[in-house]
Amino acid sequence: MQEDDPFLKLLKDSFATAKDGAAKLNRSQTDSLPCRGSLAELIHSDEYESPYAGPVEGDAEAEIREVKGVVRLVIDPASIDYEKRVAMSDSMDSVLEEAQGFPLAPASGIAEAVKGKEGKEFVDEIVSFYRGKVPPRFRQPLIQGMALRIAEDNNPMEQWEVRKRKREAAKAHEKRGYSRPEAYNTASLCSSGYFDPDRLFQRLYQDQVEFGGWSDGDYANAFEELVVDKPFVVFVKSGMSYKEAYHAMIGKSLDIDEYIAPLNYIDIRGKGQQAEETVEKAAEYINQHHNSVKIKPEHENGQSNLRVWYETL
Repeated sequence: MQEDDPFLKLLKDSFATAKDGAAKLNRSQTDSLPCRGSLAELIHSDEYESPYAGPVEGDAEAEIREVKGVVRLVIDPASIDYEKRVAMSDSMDSVLEEAQGFPLAPASGIAEAVKGKEGKEFVDEIVSFYRGKVPPRFRQPLIQGMALRIAEDNNPMEQWEVRKRKREAAKAHEKRGYSRPEAYNTASLCSSGYFDPDRLFQRLYQDQVEFGGWSDGDYANAFEELVVDKPFVVFVKSGMSYKEAYHAMIGKSLDIDEYIAPLNYIDIRGKGQQAEETVEKAAEYINQHHNSVKIKPEHENGQSNLRVWYETL
């Protein structure tokens, strides 16, 4: 794409204006919202306050509508051809990150996956539960992690692509001044369902805050510890042997009592045929070497999992 390309120039000029805050919403023209069309048609409109990457109804590339009380130019990367998306990537990713939207390159396909009402409602349900309960910096990784989860559920991806998307989300998190690993871990925990209703993190809040003596601050501290260190789960990586998974689980069991949250199990989980075989062999190995151990093999969220109650080892 040449530097004098008029489309690229349009993007740079328009989003430089939006980023500087010069493009103000004309409130007298909001009655016609939402307004849908091509990005080239809508990008110069004075009806939006900031850009955002997300789902757009129909075949339109973009639309102007309210997103949580703010009128935005919503751009659907999945509806924009590859060359335009490449042109937009360098010009707009940082702007979209500041606007709490998805970077355009990794969002291709994700926006398509969350178009359905059910997908959007599920993401909103999860993110809304944790709003005000966890450190604010985890909000964007939760949104991106849950959107990636929906994309995986609706259109299975190769594991290399999933890992790539997680790395891109982690890189964006680092650009916002935070740690890459905590964003990557958040995405992995989203994929495994740990943030879902009646799963680890929501149960922890209900047990310890609603029915226990914890404050919201106590929960936020525990949440941060668990996401950063993942003491309750061993993710089976490519090439990991069952003995390596076993020893990783044993290592976590030695330190798990040092965490704020009361935990009574450690999961060994992975996705794909190789990971499934590793989990199965780990179960056999544990049974052979620990006579009274309590374990539970299960399959959930498209993953093989072995739950080990570590106090019975």
